[in-house]
Amino acid sequence: VSLHAANTLLLFELLRRTTGAAGRSAFVAAIFAAHPLHVESVAWVTERKDVLSTLFLLLTTLAYVGYTRRPSVRRYAAVMALFGLALMSKPMVVTLPVVLLLLDVWPLARTNMRRLILEKVPLLALALATTAITVAIQARVGAMAGLDALPLATRAANAAIGYVAYVWKTLWPFPLAAFYPLFDVSPVRVSAALAAIAAITFAAFHVRARHPYVWVGWLWYVVTITPVIGFLQAGEQGMADRFMYVPMTGLLIAVA
Repeated sequence: VSLHAANTLLLFELLRRTTGAAGRSAFVAAIFAAHPLHVESVAWVTERKDVLSTLFLLLTTLAYVGYTRRPSVRRYAAVMALFGLALMSKPMVVTLPVVLLLLDVWPLARTNMRRLILEKVPLLALALATTAITVAIQARVGAMAGLDALPLATRAANAAIGYVAYVWKTLWPFPLAAFYPLFDVSPVRVSAALAAIAAITFAAFHVRARHPYVWVGWLWYVVTITPVIGFLQAGEQGMADRFMYVPMTGLLIAVA
């Protein structure tokens, strides 16, 4: 609970510091603090890694904002060190370099794309190394489902439905469960999910010039949920509430 409270305050400060919109930042932080999907991450001691990794993720992002305003080797080293702590807490935060690139677009409004990408190379290298180690360990202990047990087509279909299901659970968090089985991947459900994803992505892209936070928020959600959406299946769940601890923030930013 203490870690979750700290994350709420850090999220508010991050958004307030970068956007200057205290009211909307407070709205995002308040929903983040009280949303039912976060109960699993906060109340289940096994998932302390969720709140701990997010603590370091938010500290990394705040350090990165400080670096962008006053670049120095010391400040970048702080970003790297905090990101390392986040990765050691939970590998799901490997997508943070991409999130930082999104924040460069909005609200930081940085435009030198070549420099922005080069800045992320050390962070990406750290993330890729962590990903490789995690996949190898999960496979060695038998936690990673093989393609013979769960074919790629089934994984892709389950992931497509998952992207939409998580958005719906955010809007209407009922019913909730400790375990959700794999989805019924009927052609109709998969087609409807793909159509919904395409429509939301098109709409967010279409308004990106006037409302960049919608585009950035949607991509934040899509990018950060991807490691656990099911392409690399660890466990037998179709989805899990705890996986939305970080991705939900993108949806809340878009709404706010």
